[in-house]
Amino acid sequence: MRRASATATVLLAAATASLLSTTDSFALAKLTVSPLTADLEADAGETVTQPVQVTASGDEPIVVQFSHVDFGFDTSSYDVSLVRDDAKETTAFSTRDWFRTPKRTYAIPAGQTVTVPVRITVPSNTPGGTYTGGALARIVPPASSGATQVQAVAETGPLLFIRVAGGTPPKPKVDRFEVPGHVSHGPVVPKLRVRNDGDDFFTYEGTVRLTGPGRDDTVDVARQYVLPGQPRDVTPKPGTHGASSRLQLGRHDLKFGHYTVTSRLRIEPTGTTLVSTRQFWVVPTWVRVAGALLLAVLVALAVLLVRWVRMRGRTEPYVAPVTEETDTDTDDDSFGYEDEVEVEDDDPASDDAV
Repeated sequence: MRRASATATVLLAAATASLLSTTDSFALAKLTVSPLTADLEADAGETVTQPVQVTASGDEPIVVQFSHVDFGFDTSSYDVSLVRDDAKETTAFSTRDWFRTPKRTYAIPAGQTVTVPVRITVPSNTPGGTYTGGALARIVPPASSGATQVQAVAETGPLLFIRVAGGTPPKPKVDRFEVPGHVSHGPVVPKLRVRNDGDDFFTYEGTVRLTGPGRDDTVDVARQYVLPGQPRDVTPKPGTHGASSRLQLGRHDLKFGHYTVTSRLRIEPTGTTLVSTRQFWVVPTWVRVAGALLLAVLVALAVLLVRWVRMRGRTEPYVAPVTEETDTDTDDDSFGYEDEVEVEDDDPASDDAV
């Protein structure tokens, strides 16, 4: 199985060496190679082939020689680093001894193109996952004729990303997305990083968008590879911000208000889209000064209010006079009835009086 993609603008593996040139015509020799990257899929024990087109693009015929290199990426900048086959140590995803070409050298007439089949054989005991290697071509200088002119010879060729079956699928994740909580002016420089928690590589591309008061800016994101265990900072597509390799959104004159930064990254081969948002405020310097002055005024008013309350608390309170009310009702109604008193006459003679 194989799936190749000719994406010459993504990565360029180029190493230079100083070689002794024997003729002035060697300076006119030029080499062009296509593609510069390719994605391959293979099973353990399988052999796949990647065609490489080599062109003598100068005015002289050339002799081209191929060699294999392992390559990796710098953990901070993701710059390509090449590892020769004679090095004692190499990368964790090495393809050393996997690459073969039918011939060691190829003679190419001026202006002509030769297709070289690069055969990659995956060892049968290879665990599933992502492996990388480069097939670099360089111009072989002519035999020495006594000249002493020194020329720099470029090596160039495709970087191959080989997905061996059996590993866990790629697991893309936004590892870092930082935007300042508030700024006084633009442009805003978000920090966005993507990582891969799976065994297979993936690629991403997409946009980062800024929306807010009177502003709607979009930056295109370059297509990039992300290998397992090697997070990668998201960068703009070449040419979108001049020589800058950082994401920059908006201009210096961002208006006062609330803004949103939205990242949309399309992932291949999973076909998913990672969407993340962050929000921030633009607070110009004059707004901050005005706010500080207003705060000072409020503090001063609060101090005056506290003093006024304390002064009120020190004055003697007013006491209103108290009058007693006298009950003028002399009737005693405590019993609710009248007592009757009987008087008995003990003198019986009084009754017989005539």
